Amino acid sequence: MTKLSITLSGEAFEALFPLRANHLNPLASWSGRDGDGCLFETYGADLEFVSAQDSRCIWTLIDSGTGKVCVVSGRRCVNRLGYLVSDTPLPAGVEVVVPIDVTDQRESDASLSSAAIHEMLATQHQIAIVWSIEDVHEVRPDLTNEQAWLVLQACKKCHDASVGVTWDTIEIIADDLFVV
Repeated sequence: MTKLSITLSGEAFEALFPLRANHLNPLASWSGRDGDGCLFETYGADLEFVSAQDSRCIWTLIDSGTGKVCVVSGRRCVNRLGYLVSDTPLPAGVEVVVPIDVTDQRESDASLSSAAIHEMLATQHQIAIVWSIEDVHEVRPDLTNEQAWLVLQACKKCHDASVGVTWDTIEIIADDLFVV
């Protein structure tokens, strides 16, 4: 059976497939219709929850490997950044791709100040050390904001809990990605 492939805008996607809030993580990103975070992690309790849902309601946020991000219908494993779960199932025989402008999503998520994030974490007895593109620019001022963001994403992907993220980590990854 041939699938019908459709590309939707972010607005059309959210209107046709309203997303469920991530009830397991009050700090989840990807603001939904009520402002609650809807992105589910790719491991642990989040993955167990996603796996138990109707497969027609599962969406995967993927990184194309070229710095472009999109949402695709179904549960995917390759290049996955997280999962979304909709209230409305996708009709059989349809495949959907939603290109995402990462800068728009970052701007909508930026409404949380650093202090507010740390306050929310404290209610869960958690901490977070936050690195930003400004930090990347401290060691590599020649990089664009988009390149600095890719460095941070690579730092997260390569994170080793026994070492953490350090200035050296950022510099090494930046030099590997963008040769001086």
